[in-house]
Amino acid sequence: SYQSEQYSPAFGRWFEVEISRVGDEFNRRVAVVFRDITERKQTEAALRESQDRFQAIMDNSPALIFIKDVEGRYLQVNQRFETIFHLFNRQLIGKTDEEIFPPEQATAFLANDRKVLAAGGPMEFEEVAVHDDGPHTSLVVKFPLLNAQGRCYALCGIATDITDRKRAEEERQKLAKDRLLLLESTGEGIYGIDRQGRCTFINTAAARMLGYPLNEIHGKDIHELIHHSLPDGTATPREHCHIRETLVSGKGCKVDDEVYWRKDGTAFPVEYSSFPIIEQEQIIGAVV
Repeated sequence: SYQSEQYSPAFGRWFEVEISRVGDEFNRRVAVVFRDITERKQTEAALRESQDRFQAIMDNSPALIFIKDVEGRYLQVNQRFETIFHLFNRQLIGKTDEEIFPPEQATAFLANDRKVLAAGGPMEFEEVAVHDDGPHTSLVVKFPLLNAQGRCYALCGIATDITDRKRAEEERQKLAKDRLLLLESTGEGIYGIDRQGRCTFINTAAARMLGYPLNEIHGKDIHELIHHSLPDGTATPREHCHIRETLVSGKGCKVDDEVYWRKDGTAFPVEYSSFPIIEQEQIIGAVV
């Protein structure tokens, strides 16, 4: 017998053709059976097109994308995954994280997978994986894939590398800590203001001099709070304030004949210096 699939241009249809010998040696005949398989072929073509389109979407994503079954075996990955880990789809299919990654890394991945499967919905994690240049942190969104009956048959993960962002945040936190240590290491009062004159930072020494808790000064209009009047009690106009002049002109100044006002309403003489804070050639505030 012989079987093949053939397309008929005349009918515009696909047929499965089966040719078989029938009869005995004295009466040999051939039976030909045609089956219209056009609908099946169209379904198969549509499925291939859908799969190709899905893979193309995955491969053109800058994110790392993978799909695993509920047992943790890889079903599909995108080109980003292949490039980062030097592993191809054909090498991954059917394998688990334990067979691919270092034990600690694989254990963390698996634990997060189980959380998603148990929750039955999308979850977000920070996961660390070793790349060629060392450990990288990714923000990974994992979610279950459901069949027509609503049952989970696989898990999909989309990972975005946030290593640079994490490093920048760590550096920012370190600089903030260093600045705080510097501010608190001196007995002099130090505070900063923005372009509107609101307090952006203040050290403990300055708050103690003024008699305010730190949280009652931060964000407040410093001129209205502590620099509102002259020694004789008359109002100090903003336009005559040397600190405001620093914000306008960008030039520093030193003053030794004014007073600041405490929370309890008493005044004390001060000597202060005011300097502009400049970022990208723009005055963004002042430090006093």
